[in-house]
Parts: sequence; C-alpha cells; structure tokens
Amino acid sequence: QHSERCAAAQRGLPAELQHHLAQMQNQLRTTNQTVTMELNKFNTLKLKAETFARMKQVELKDQKLLQEILTECDEKAKLAEDAVEKASLTAESLNETEASLPESESSVVETEKAVQVASSAIAAARALFNG
Repeated sequence: QHSERCAAAQRGLPAELQHHLAQMQNQLRTTNQTVTMELNKFNTLKLKAETFARMKQVELKDQKLLQEILTECDEKAKLAEDAVEKASLTAESLNETEASLPESESSVVETEKAVQVASSAIAAARALFNG
C-alpha cells in the first residue's frame, strides 16, 4: 500500500527525481530493517536480563534459607553434644559412686533422658538436611 502510493506520486516527476526518490525508499527500507533487527536484539537481551534477575532473586532466597537451616542445624548439633556430654557424665558418676539403688535408678533415668534429648536433636538436624 505504501509503495503503491509512492509509485503513484513518482509518476509525472522528472527521471532524476524519480531515481532520487527510489534511492531514498531503499535507504529507508534498509534503515527500517536495521532498526527492527536492533529492536529484536534489545528485546531478547531484555528478556535474558529479566530471567537472570529472577534467577538471582531465587538464588538469594535459597542462600538465605540455607543459612537459616545451617544455623538451626548448628544449634541442634550443639544441643546434641550437650545432651551426650550430660549422659556421659551421668553414666560416669553412676559407675564411680557407690550409690544406693534408688540413686542409681535415678541416675539411669537421667542418663536415658539425656540420650533421648540427644537422639531427638540429632534426628531434628538430619530432618533439616534431608528436607
């Protein structure tokens, strides 16, 4: 449609002017194609940049979550270490003293509780790592 109007406008013009208009049309067509290609490149790069930004946000969120999990696991590991140490000390004191039967039973119960706390802390830490 556009080229038909240009051709109609060129009729009746001197040959030199028609030639000049044809050159300008070709130049305009080439410039339009170049602009279109550059715009397509820009849109592609924009899309890649947006995708990269979204991926970076997800990565930062994952890093934050990992840090929170590691902190919690560290706390659970320390709790487990404390519980194991308590169980060990209670067991040692039970072996070293000449305690009466009720005292011994009480120490055994304390040791079992400390072992259960340690086991629970270790299980909680494993659960965090295994998701």
